This record gives sequence, C-alpha cells and structure tokens, in this order.
Amino acid sequence: MEKVLAAFTKAQLQMFRTFVETLELNGRSVDEALEYIDVATQVREVELPEMLKCPDCGGPLSLSEVNTTKANRVGGESRSQWHCVCGYDRFSKLTIIEEANKIRRLMKNGTR
Repeated sequence: MEKVLAAFTKAQLQMFRTFVETLELNGRSVDEALEYIDVATQVREVELPEMLKCPDCGGPLSLSEVNTTKANRVGGESRSQWHCVCGYDRFSKLTIIEEANKIRRLMKNGTR
C-alpha cells in the first residue's frame, strides 16, 4: 500500500480521507461517487446548427477577424472569415460580432 500511496502528496491523501469520510457520513460509497463523477463529467456531443457546419466536410466552422491588423490583412472589404480545418474558407463583410448576432437571431427564429 505504501508504494501505491507514495504517488500522492500528504494534502491529496488528507483530501481523499475527508472525501471518503463525507461519503460514509451520508451513507454513500466510493463506487457510487465514482459512477456519479463519470456521468457528470462525460463530454456531451452537441449538435451543430447547419449554419456552423462546413459545407465541404461537415466539420465545425471557425470564425476569424480579418483586415484589422497587418497580421490578418487579406485585402478587399472582408471583415471576417469562416474557415475549416479541411481548407474551406468564406469571407464576409460583417464583423465577428455582427456574424454572431446574425447566428443568434437565426437560431432564435428556429433556423438551423
């Protein structure tokens, strides 16, 4: 047991002791707590609205600011760019905030 517990600091071991004692005082087991933690911390897959999916590969689109600094200068009148890891990109004359407000408005109206 000593070798196993050597991987933890004294503070971590004390916290574990407090955790176990709290569970016992409430009539719960460590197994129940672990099961609860597993369920509570699962990453839930979120369905992306169609407007946020890449038309080429179906992956999530990212939105970046363009033409605001020398580093993101692309020319033209574009103010933002939708892009995907697959190489898809689309420029927009709307700012990032205007694009976000447009998406919020469309989603509020039930458009996916």
